[in-house]
Amino acid sequence: MIADFSGNIFFTQAVQQQNRLRKLLEFGTYVDRRRVREWCREHLSIIEAIAAGDREGAATQLREHLQHALTHTGVKT
Repeated sequence: MIADFSGNIFFTQAVQQQNRLRKLLEFGTYVDRRRVREWCREHLSIIEAIAAGDREGAATQLREHLQHALTHTGVKT
């Protein structure tokens, strides 16, 4: 949804393709259902911030969300 707000069709399509690939690989590996619910709440909170015009707050939340997701994947940065 956030990519869609950009109005850039190429960006939107790239994000959609990445999401399809990620879902294919990840859905079978989710064992922590609580974390999945937390991710959904984080997504909704980011969308609500954007809808309220709080772009800076949304950016902060998105940055934190991505960091949490990266931490839970075990990938080293």
